[in-house]
Amino acid sequence: MDFGRKMLKDTVEKDSELKAIYDETDQAGAYLIVAEQVLEGIDNNNVINSRLQAERTPLETNEQEINDEFKVALDKVVESEDGGNLEDVSQCVSLYLQFSEPRASKIEPEYLELFLEIISKTSDSMKPDVATSIYEDVLQSGMSLTSRELTLWASLFLNEVPVVDEQVIAMLKAGVTTMGHQMNITIYNELLRACLLTDQFSLFESLLEEISEAKLEPDRSTLRLMTKYAGDTKDLNALLNLILDIRINGDYKHYLDSLDFAVLFEALINCGKKNVANDILNIIVLLRDSYREAGGSLPLDHPDLTVTSSDLEIDRPLELYDMVVPDQELIDFYPQLDSVVLSPFYQKLESLQELESLDIICKENNIEKDSDIFTNEFELIHKSRVELAFPDFQKIMFDIFEQDQEKHYLSILISNEEILKYFVETCEYFAQAGAIDGNNDEIVGSFKIIWEFLEDFQHIDATEEDALTDLISAIVTLVR
Repeated sequence: MDFGRKMLKDTVEKDSELKAIYDETDQAGAYLIVAEQVLEGIDNNNVINSRLQAERTPLETNEQEINDEFKVALDKVVESEDGGNLEDVSQCVSLYLQFSEPRASKIEPEYLELFLEIISKTSDSMKPDVATSIYEDVLQSGMSLTSRELTLWASLFLNEVPVVDEQVIAMLKAGVTTMGHQMNITIYNELLRACLLTDQFSLFESLLEEISEAKLEPDRSTLRLMTKYAGDTKDLNALLNLILDIRINGDYKHYLDSLDFAVLFEALINCGKKNVANDILNIIVLLRDSYREAGGSLPLDHPDLTVTSSDLEIDRPLELYDMVVPDQELIDFYPQLDSVVLSPFYQKLESLQELESLDIICKENNIEKDSDIFTNEFELIHKSRVELAFPDFQKIMFDIFEQDQEKHYLSILISNEEILKYFVETCEYFAQAGAIDGNNDEIVGSFKIIWEFLEDFQHIDATEEDALTDLISAIVTLVR
């Protein structure tokens, strides 16, 4: 503690999450997290310093020109304000691959570090085998990888295999050991994630046992993966035990962020407990309203604090909030509400009433819907068009346009083929039902414009202003 106060307090003060841990739960825990980050940074610096000092392999006669072009291409990426476009990065990679092996040892030290930094930032946009080969070049050249590069290598390695099995895990562990590293929680997280992608649930459980036996501390990502596992296997007991053992009774040092809430809500819904997810969401919304209107106090007898989760042993509604955020009475901020938090509810929409409730939350909290949420919304509207009155459909569309000051939603509507098709088919139903005048020339023309646009959707250029203007006019005409 004395060391922490003397050496690490400034760092803790500058980080909002660490400061919350320090103020509300565990001073020593906050210092330990910073110390761990510092030690990881020292380790990475040692790796980079060793690479800078590593012996270089002379260039072959025909490689001098390649080397000059490679440095020019790399300088172009580094000097660009946006970090370089993918075409420029691809040019760097293409030139790098023209060196004979071992490639990494032929690159000047400073340029190798710049190149590896660019690869770490853009590896998700290139073929996994290409990025993997670059990291393997580094190893074949007698150099090491930083912990971040090691994690990327593990992720890329797993992306190349169709199914994770015990043999794949053994190969990855051997690779980690060969590089002079030990298995850590970050690499285990990559393995757990790969298991979930291919429904390897028994292997997932075995890896959790390994983590426990190795006395590795689960981090935020591990707990997200454990939550997703409980939801994917529809194991409500595992999910509730995870919440009770780790997030309430345990020593969990992180307040949940948007993605944590989203994973939890998705798991609860998959376990058939959508009512529990709705209760927690309702309390989060009420807490936000309370902090806005009354300076942070939420009376326990608040008329809207109702719990439909009768199958859970809960003494008071706020205990639902305790399930996901420890020591909630002490928190002096309200949770972040955004499209990520709401996405699980939109994905599982079952009724127009649900849609209306979620849209109210979005409107009152200035939440901008993304393309996936918009797709879920129009899919339900299309599916429910028989029971949806045309004035209600008009109201939904007018509300969308009213909130759309930046033309964000309109842009999604005209650029997403699936959403646009849901829209026009819904309008066609109302025309057949007589709510829209199907004999009106302007209406008929609007349908024709939209269908022709859809038929040629793949070939329409976003810069064709006349076509887009006609499309927007047709959409407005149908809901006017």
